[in-house]
Amino acid sequence: MSVGKEKRKVEYGAGIQQDDNMAPPLFLFPMQAAIETFEKLTTQPKLEFRYHPFTQNPTKQKGRFQGQEMKWEGKKCLIDNLLYVDDGAFAYSSKQELEKGTQQLHDHLAKFGLQLHVGLENTKSKTEAMYTIIS
Repeated sequence: MSVGKEKRKVEYGAGIQQDDNMAPPLFLFPMQAAIETFEKLTTQPKLEFRYHPFTQNPTKQKGRFQGQEMKWEGKKCLIDNLLYVDDGAFAYSSKQELEKGTQQLHDHLAKFGLQLHVGLENTKSKTEAMYTIIS
């Protein structure tokens, strides 16, 4: 593994069992590095997400029911990916960007020794893609 000009070697043998204490850091550090560097080389725009922060005081809660008019638009944040343990969600603005980005992600993860599970001739893929039109 290399970061800038510094190179480090992580030795391993037959692999790590799922319940081994070293499994999370040995997976999460390369995964985080891969995703942070992937963000820098892609041109995908970040998507706007608005949320209403929860408060313990119900009289000041800014949540709403569907269809209920509200002047407050919520807090804005921009996202392009979400990571949770060994799962990730990547947001794209069009079907074409999704297809292009998936191939880029597959190739980029391979540089870190990680695999995007796309299935083989006799195994089903674990990777799923969803495309939706929001108007």
